[in-house]
Amino acid sequence: LNELEVTLTGRGVPLFGRVRLIHEPRALREPERFLPALYLVQLVDACLLDERPDPQLFDLTIGAIRLIERSPPDRLPTVLSGIEVKLPALDRCSACNAPNRPITAIESDGAPMCQLHASPQARPLSQRAIHRVRALREAKGRELPALPTDPAHGEVVHQLQHWLANGLDRSFPLRAMALGGRIRTRTDARSTRA
Repeated sequence: LNELEVTLTGRGVPLFGRVRLIHEPRALREPERFLPALYLVQLVDACLLDERPDPQLFDLTIGAIRLIERSPPDRLPTVLSGIEVKLPALDRCSACNAPNRPITAIESDGAPMCQLHASPQARPLSQRAIHRVRALREAKGRELPALPTDPAHGEVVHQLQHWLANGLDRSFPLRAMALGGRIRTRTDARSTRA
């Protein structure tokens, strides 16, 4: 997860000409930070289209990795949820694609819908969850760790799982652990043997 500057040389088949380390996120060596960062990289990889650069997504990724590196571990679920709602696949209604229309319901296939396009069978989001998604989406990255804890956050985390599966057409097994699942460390293993 190091940030590198790579210079390519050669004709036909490009070769590495020079590689320079820009940033080495040492704090990500801790399991409670590495797992969220690894999940984030998998998530962003799923959002990228082959052979198409996406400078905004690149900037979001760099900022998110630095945020994971610097945030208190207990705030990482909020940080990750805030990053998830900023991804292109999740920031609008599946039917109308309108950028500033809040998501108010989830269809049975996981598609996020605005109030105008939700079917009668769609699961409505609570008003608290709608406000929480809006707060996460509108917060600047550096503000995410300081967002107050909200009882609706669990509902949002659960619904985001469906949005991700629908919007990116795949599941993310690391997500549950990255968002607060128990990570067993070497210290844990030693203490259970004693």
